[in-house]
This record gives sequence, structure tokens and C-alpha cells, in this order.
Amino acid sequence: MKTKSHVGRHWIVCFHHFLPFSNKLALTPMSARKVRVDDTNPSIQYTGPWFVDGTGSQDNRGNFGPTYNKTLHGTIENASLSFTFSGTDITVWGTNNIRNDSGVVDPQWSCFIDNVPIRSNPFQFFENNWALCSPPDSLVLEDGVHVLTVNATVARSQTFWIDAIDYVPSASVPLDDKAILVENNDPQLQYGPGWQSLGGTANMTTVQGSSFTFQFYGVSLSWFGFIPRELPLGPAAGTYSIDDNTPVNFLLNGLPNRDSPTIYNQEFFRTSDYPAGLHKLTVNFLGSGQTTPLTLDYLVIRNGTVSTGNTNNNGTDTPGSSNTTDAHKSSSNVGAIVGGVLGGLAILVFAFLAFFYMRRRDRMLKAKNAPPQNITIIDTTRSPFDPPSPPPHGPSMSQLSRSTGDVAAQGGLNAGYQFPYQGSAPLSPNRRPSGDSPYTQSHRTNTSFSNTHSEMQSPLSNSTFTSSSGYNRPLTNNLSLHNPSPSGVVSPSNAFGIQTEIPAKLQREFNQRTLQALILLTLCKLGTLDQARSLWLYSVLRNAEIANYKHLANTEVELVEV
Repeated sequence: MKTKSHVGRHWIVCFHHFLPFSNKLALTPMSARKVRVDDTNPSIQYTGPWFVDGTGSQDNRGNFGPTYNKTLHGTIENASLSFTFSGTDITVWGTNNIRNDSGVVDPQWSCFIDNVPIRSNPFQFFENNWALCSPPDSLVLEDGVHVLTVNATVARSQTFWIDAIDYVPSASVPLDDKAILVENNDPQLQYGPGWQSLGGTANMTTVQGSSFTFQFYGVSLSWFGFIPRELPLGPAAGTYSIDDNTPVNFLLNGLPNRDSPTIYNQEFFRTSDYPAGLHKLTVNFLGSGQTTPLTLDYLVIRNGTVSTGNTNNNGTDTPGSSNTTDAHKSSSNVGAIVGGVLGGLAILVFAFLAFFYMRRRDRMLKAKNAPPQNITIIDTTRSPFDPPSPPPHGPSMSQLSRSTGDVAAQGGLNAGYQFPYQGSAPLSPNRRPSGDSPYTQSHRTNTSFSNTHSEMQSPLSNSTFTSSSGYNRPLTNNLSLHNPSPSGVVSPSNAFGIQTEIPAKLQREFNQRTLQALILLTLCKLGTLDQARSLWLYSVLRNAEIANYKHLANTEVELVEV
């Protein structure tokens, strides 16, 4: 019985591998061992006209297998039951026996934990081993004592059936007289070569000689699996032994024909009773790829213990030890908390250092960008903002030059030599100059030059543009492309002859936005560093209207990449 069978399990077959699926994902973490309570257990309190079916009268109906221990509690009138348990999760199993008569659904039921309703799972077809109700994933039960209540409403004498209850017990619950359900993905199960996992819900082997071992505390053990119709249907055999005693044969009957559906919750064998204590189960598959495979869905240990114990080098349990699953979960939780705290501290330290780094860079930039004295351009290298040269059949270089942009070179070059300046300041995304030639649109701004330091003029001086914030403002002192002075000294801050002057307010805004970008990219765990840098950081630079200062942008990119 598994909670995965809410709408019936189906199997996708691909190259002889199976993947079960249902309305609950098969790929789930290992669940804790559960206590199985049969419907005949006196701990279940029945109220109303209930009766007991101890003959297995419903066992051959549906394809979800026979009832647990071949017993059911049923009622054909309104009735209820209650069950008190100490634990963290619970599922009610029964036989789904619904009839829809002219819109009247019969029977109906509702379930509650501590008077809080939980979901019920009716199904339109008859099935045994059906999860009648269980808490939703969003409902987390605190470890402690709880009361389960099930109310059955019967309108037209359609029998409501209860089969068993599974719950995850608290550590303090005595388990000496309990039946323990062990899922196929329990870490104490030792699968040998030839076994394969079926999406986490079951395990299967078709390899002759495949072995399985498991050490458990208890008196006896039952093995439950399923028989798939997609694989060979011929009968197969296997053996099991307890504590390396004489092997006992068991038979896998297979299915009658290919039209038969896959059947679940099949008890392949039940061991004899042994003295209570630690035992070792060994199973060997004697079939082959041409016979019915051996599958494992879950085990039921009678008079067992839920403790998985400490595992030694051979994967065996040590008596009297604590639950390693709980210890592992606790250790994992502590590790996750410590990791989260350290990660948060690392981010804060990183942001703190970045803040002081940018304050220091701010002071350096202010000193670096102070109006230089005695500057003369002797470098003829093209500006880094220059667009590529026009194609061979486009306008000639002389057509692209402007009389105001022809600079007389000084300081070692022929005084009569002139070169056409092709560069211009980057434009705001919303600013588009007009022009006749597609190659001159980005160069149509009239550029004026001055031979004195006091008259530094921007190529966009006294012009206006529409900013990304939607209003017009003048652009002044943004960029100077040429500022010769008699001393013949090249500005150390700009190898291209570009002299920048950053307003203090914009510089502060730039530093703040850069720090925000740095922290954002750090929190992104570098997963989308390139896209975030290009789409977010440069957008910030444009919005702050500092894209003209490309050397600052380059500095920021280097900082982010570190």
C-alpha cells in the first residue's frame, strides 16, 4: 500500500524499463518507516453499525491486490471511527466502492485530524488498497499526539470499507508489538547487481542470480511487489533464507495472458515466525529475462522496530542504536543552517568591502579627473567610440569628415597634416540625430575645439536631448575631444585625448547603482552573469547618463567579473 496510488498507477515502458507515475510524483525523498495498523486492531475505535469481513470476499476485485491480512471493516449505514496516535503523518487505507446513482454518490466520507479536515480521495472504480484520505503536503503535523476521525455517510446501502491505517510514529512510541512498513528505497535494503530502480516507487530484476539482503528486527517478514504485463508472463522462481539457513522456494506465477492488467500489492512470500531479534533476509532470483521479473514494492516486518540503527561496514544494523535516518536529517538541517549563515555573512562582507573600494575609487577619480593643465593632443589614434569604417562602396572618408572636425596635429607631426575625426560621444538611447547618409548619422553633431584650457567645449555643448526619464536637459562639459596647450603634455588619464569631467551628484549616483549591481550579481550566484551585466548594468549607466565615460564602465565590468 503506497500513497502514490491515488488515481491508480500506470507504467510507461521503454527498452524494458518502467517508470510508474500518478498524481503524486514518483521521484520523492525516502519516507520514514511507518507503523501498519490492521482494521481489526483494538486501537481503532468504531462507532455505529460496523461489521467485519474476515473471509477476503473482496480480494479478487480490481487490480490493486488483496486486502491487508484478508480483513475489512464495513458499514452500510452512517458510522464513524477514531484513532489516536503519536506521530507526524497518517494515511487511511480501504476499499474504494463508490456508486453514482442519478447523481447521488454513495458512500461518501470525510476525514479529520484534531478536528481539522484533510483531503479525501474518492475514485470512480472499485479498488482495494486505496488511500481513502491523507493530509495534504501543505499540512505539517507536529510530532505529538493526534486524533484521526473518519465519518462515513451511506445513502443507499453501498458499503464503506476500512482496511488499514499507516502512520509515522514518534520516537517515544514502543514498537515491540507493531507491524513496520519498509519502503523499497529504504537505505538499509541491499540490492545486488542486476537490480534497477523504477522511478523510486519499486525495484526490479530480470537477471538470473540477482541477490538481495536486508537485516531487520522482528519475528517475521512479508515481501510485496507487482506483476507487470509488459514483460514476459511465464512463471519464475526465487528463494529466500533467514540467517543463512536452508533456502525456501517461492513462486512468481506471472499473469494469465497479455490482456490482463498489471496487478499490485502482491505478497510474493511470508517468512515463518522466528524468535524476536535481529535477523538477516537473503533473496535470490532464479528466473531470467524470459520470465516474470522479481519486483519489490515494500516489506512488512511483524513485531519489528522502526529503528534503522547504526550501519557498520557491511551495511548491517547495530542493536540498541538510534535512528540513523533521523540523525542524518538532523545533521543535514544543521549543515544547511550553518551554510546559509556563512553564505549570508560572506555576502555582507563582500558588499562591505565593495562599498569601501568604490569610496576609495571615487576619491581617486575626483583627483584623476580634475581639470588638467597644459594638455596637447599628439596621439592620432581613433577614439574608442568610433564606429567601424563605412563599406568600400559607401561614402568616402572625405565625405564623412567635417571642416570643424579636421584637427591640425602638433608635437612631432607635420604641421600641415590634417586627419578627419570620425568619433562622437555616445548618444542617449532616445536621442537620434538626423542626417542624409546612413554613415554620418552618428557624426552629424557640430564639433568645436578650443586652444585654451578655460574653453573646454563638448561636441554636444549647448544642445539638448530627451533623457530616459522623459525630459529635456542641456548637455554641457560632458566630453572634450581636443584640448591642446602650449606645454605639449598628453593627459595621463586618457590615451585617446578624451577629457572627462563627472558631476559629483552623478558620480554618487553611479557609485550607488554600481554597488546595487554588484550585490545583485553576487546574489544571482553567477548563473546569468553575462546577461545581467549587459542588460542591467549598462541600462543603469545609460539611465544615469554616464555612458559617455567609457573608462568608468570598463572599470565596473572588471570589478563585477572579479
